[in-house]
Amino acid sequence: MIFVFNNPPATSAGYHDLSRAFEPCSLAPYAIANSWRQMLTYAAQHGIPKFEKVLVAGQYDYPKGLYFGGREESWSRQTWKQIVSTHVTNANPTDIHHVDIHTGYGLYGAFQTLPHQEYSNQSLAPDGGTVESSFPNNSGDILGFWPQLISGCRNVTIIPRAVEIGTSPIGGFDVMQAMLCRNALRFNHDDDYPGAQQTINFMRDVFTPRDPVWRQNALKNGMNFFRSLYERCASR
Repeated sequence: MIFVFNNPPATSAGYHDLSRAFEPCSLAPYAIANSWRQMLTYAAQHGIPKFEKVLVAGQYDYPKGLYFGGREESWSRQTWKQIVSTHVTNANPTDIHHVDIHTGYGLYGAFQTLPHQEYSNQSLAPDGGTVESSFPNNSGDILGFWPQLISGCRNVTIIPRAVEIGTSPIGGFDVMQAMLCRNALRFNHDDDYPGAQQTINFMRDVFTPRDPVWRQNALKNGMNFFRSLYERCASR
């Protein structure tokens, strides 16, 4: 599937079912609790993996929802396309290793590489890291998107990986709570609500902990990962 903005991929049935849960009507405790009731009911009926896939796969129908993909290309995407056109395409590559770095998914401090299932045997993990068996669709349609950028290149292999640095000591419940509250604050209160800055800081902290040990380990593991990847590419 090659994505273009005038023909976006369909939103999953699961997201439609949970759309109201992902858009709490207020920061009031009853509204957030109602969102949790709907999400936990769905997870109990369909399983946690299905719930996670519904959440992170993205959608293009609910502008006030979670992981909304937008109506047009963002500035960052346009900039990325320009960089690829200028520096990557002209280099006539044979392999492109696409690394998408995330935080928030996984146990606190855990460093994971999540290769696409087609390339799981080429996964790389630093010392102390772990490797998942398949790519969980949290980096978008990379295999479909890259051919649009490098249409002039021939025989190029795209090898996508996500890198996840865990931030949650309680199984992701704090990350989900932060996203719900930040969404409610933005769209229902226009960031004007008692304790608004606390909600904003909470969102930042669950994705980028201030803990210096977490930050040092994230940097060390990240450098080990990219060093291993560079050495493998250089030896080919």
